[in-house]
This record gives sequence, structure tokens and C-alpha cells, in this order.
Amino acid sequence: MFLPTIRGIVADLLPGDARSAGNALISQTQSIGLLIGLASSGLVVSTIGPGWAAFARSGLCATSALLLSRLKTSRWNNAGAGMLSDLRVGWREFIAYSWVWIMTVQYTAVIIAMICFTELAGPLYMSQGHGGARAWGIITACEAFGALAGALIGANWRPSRLVLTAAALPAMGAIPMLLLGGGAPWAVLAIAIIVPGACQAAYYVLWTTALQNTYAPEVLVRVNSWNIMACYVLMPITVLSAGPLVEAIGPQNSALGSGLLIIAASATALLVLRLTGPTPVTSTAPSQGASLAS
Repeated sequence: MFLPTIRGIVADLLPGDARSAGNALISQTQSIGLLIGLASSGLVVSTIGPGWAAFARSGLCATSALLLSRLKTSRWNNAGAGMLSDLRVGWREFIAYSWVWIMTVQYTAVIIAMICFTELAGPLYMSQGHGGARAWGIITACEAFGALAGALIGANWRPSRLVLTAAALPAMGAIPMLLLGGGAPWAVLAIAIIVPGACQAAYYVLWTTALQNTYAPEVLVRVNSWNIMACYVLMPITVLSAGPLVEAIGPQNSALGSGLLIIAASATALLVLRLTGPTPVTSTAPSQGASLAS
């Protein structure tokens, strides 16, 4: 519920020209939180134990919910509307713009490849005498450092073709996958993963801003729900099916396949977007009552 909602909150609270900065700030705080977690999680668990560490995490989540509840946002009139009605409205608006569902399909494929790489192939490769857990932790931290820079770039970047630019950025995620597939040492992977980390954060800013500039706030959250749903539905399926596959073909071949999947998905999305002619979306948003496709 948090991810689709927070995008609507940003659109509701900020005017069009400030939304990219707001989205960048969210991306940066997520990266900072990841870095703090990587640096402190081991110390916290070893000091107070896993049970109390989990309790502390729940306390942080409760604090986050309390802070969000203090935000003063618009109350849209949805009297008489139920969950199914909201889903129908969200689906109608989701498919109204071809670039939205094309990029959703693309990023679903990207997420599948990233899960296979970050959750399975990468850690397994490191455990086979290539640096171990410490090396993988450093690689993950480097990706977060890249995301910090990428969010700043995304906040100040005004590409003339926002949709096409955003669709090209996920392809950079293939770089560390192809390097791991070629047997690169962990230090090379740590340096290389800074690039996709930055591109992923810039993608989040551009993609989220494009959605906020296209849809009226009262339907944006519903559209975001459809956008995220495919990734969450496929995530457990991917983990369950990719585990035996990685074990059978090895982490290097799995990483190589993941990289090729990202390249193929990004190239296909760019080609289809060029052929269909995506609706122009600029970095400067219209008013909150943006017109929607019927």
C-alpha cells in the first residue's frame, strides 16, 4: 500500500515543477536508509538479538506511519465507490496511455532479472570463493551510493523525450550481470554497479514524475496499484522457480541470462514506444487537474 500511495501524496502536496525534486528526495532517503541498515544491522542483531531487532524494526515502521498520518492532503470525493470500482477506474486509466503499460511490462521483466541476480546468482557466486558475504555487502552498498547520485541527477534532469529516456535507463542494470557472467572479480562488480544504481534512481524520478504529470491525483494511486501489481505477483513465483534454475546452470550463466533479459526487454520497449509514438510528457507538469484519456 505504501509505494502507490506515496507517489499520490507527492503529486497532491507539490506543484508540477517541484515533483521531480520531491521524488528525488524520496529516492535519496531510501538509499540512505539502505546504507544505514547495511552498516548497522549486524551490530544491532549481535547486540540486542534478532527478536529485539525485529521489534525495533516494527517500531520504526509505526513511527513512519505516524509521520505520514500527520500530512495534510486533499480528500477526494469517492462516495459510494468500492474497491472493485476503484480497480476498474484504475485499469481504465492504466491502459489509456500505451507508454504506461509498455513500460510496466518492461520493468516487470527487469524486476524478474534483478531478483534472480541480487537474491540468488550474486550471493551464490560470492559464496563460491569470490569474496563471500562481505564482498556482496560492499557491492550492495556501492549500488546505494550510486542511487544517491542518480536521484540528484533525476531531480535536475530535463530530457526532451522523458518517456524514451526513462525506458532506456533500466538497460544499464545488465552491466554487472554481464560482468559477473564473465567471471569478473568482486571489486570490478562493486565499481560497475554504481552505474545501474544511479540509473535506477534516475529512472524512479523520471518515471514517477511522468505518471504524476499525466494523471490527476484522484486516480494516480489506482494507476500506480496496477503498475506495481505485476511485479509483486511475479516476485514469489520468480524466487521459487529461479532457485532450482540457478542451481542447475550455475550463478554465472544465470547472471548472464538475467542481463540478456534486461537488454531484450529494454530494446523491445524502446522499439515499441518509437513505433506507437508515446504521448509526449515533459518534466514540467500541468496543473493537478490534468486531463485524462477517456
